[in-house]
Amino acid sequence: MKPHRYPRGLILITSLLCCHWALSQTTLNPTTIPLQRVMVGGSERLSIPVSIGNSGITVNYLFDTGSSPFISAYTQGAPWWGSQFTPSGQTRTLHYAVTGCEITPVQTQIIVGSGGHSMTSTPSFPVNQAVVRLLKKGGTWVQDPKWQESLKAAVNSGIPPEQGGHFYGTMGADLANPEVGLARLVSDAAAGSGGRVLAGFSIQGVGGNPSLTLGLTPAIERRFTIRLPIDKVGGKLAQKVITADYSLEYRGRTFPLGRAGTILDTGSPRAGINTAAGFEVPPALRFGRLLRRGVALHMQCGALSWTLVAGPGHRIGIGQSSGPQGGVNAGIHFFESFDVMFDLHNGIIGFTPRR
Repeated sequence: MKPHRYPRGLILITSLLCCHWALSQTTLNPTTIPLQRVMVGGSERLSIPVSIGNSGITVNYLFDTGSSPFISAYTQGAPWWGSQFTPSGQTRTLHYAVTGCEITPVQTQIIVGSGGHSMTSTPSFPVNQAVVRLLKKGGTWVQDPKWQESLKAAVNSGIPPEQGGHFYGTMGADLANPEVGLARLVSDAAAGSGGRVLAGFSIQGVGGNPSLTLGLTPAIERRFTIRLPIDKVGGKLAQKVITADYSLEYRGRTFPLGRAGTILDTGSPRAGINTAAGFEVPPALRFGRLLRRGVALHMQCGALSWTLVAGPGHRIGIGQSSGPQGGVNAGIHFFESFDVMFDLHNGIIGFTPRR
């Protein structure tokens, strides 16, 4: 008998026994999950497979080290959700730069990855149902009128509702909130490993064959030749994981920018400079809200050095910081230059140059 064919983007997980096997294996040893490179509007993204509850269906999510929670598109009867979840709070609003959503928190079990390359969460893992999508227009947040249409297409035809038909939501991997997202997943796994793995993860191969390793060991950490302490805010690991010195270079001249906190963000398709007093881009180096083509952005943080030259495929945005201090979002292009390790247990970030 031929297996039942699900719509495009939906993959059937055939046995719940696999889920229990994955849980017992991945809480004892690190697990490496292949990621997929996805081009969205000419920009690179990373896709990670996740299954929710008892759905038995694995779909793709944006893998994002620049946000914390796990958010999945939701409408009643969505096949990728299944039926086993418990509401755990009131609907709230989440805003990003120009998009947002109204989310309802629930608890359920998830499987990150697929087949023999997967990790299963606890039964009470926090997931957010994206009920409404928001858009920022003229400084005002409004509901996206196409969101319900996108959800219907996802249910009826298996077309993912997010970012041009590529994703069902976002798997956040930001360190700032250890109670949600990937940080919560690896922390729970480490707690169940009897000390055999540490809470943390590493991202490698971006730009070629990307993968994500969940759980760390001393052997894995030794692969990362540059190690720095992760910055903290209020005693907790910060979203801006390092503070680096920045400068710009153009036609042989160097223009110091200053020191700034830095987000290493796989979810951002381009690097961005957020200006503030004392952290300004000279007008001659601007082209609207972008760095002028040919301008090099230099980062230096201890033994870590990185340069990105503005141009086709490497646009560098310029915006205004929301606070009194400037900052830099290194974007996904940073991960094309370095494999990166995030050690939540010891508060260490590690880097291995890729070229």
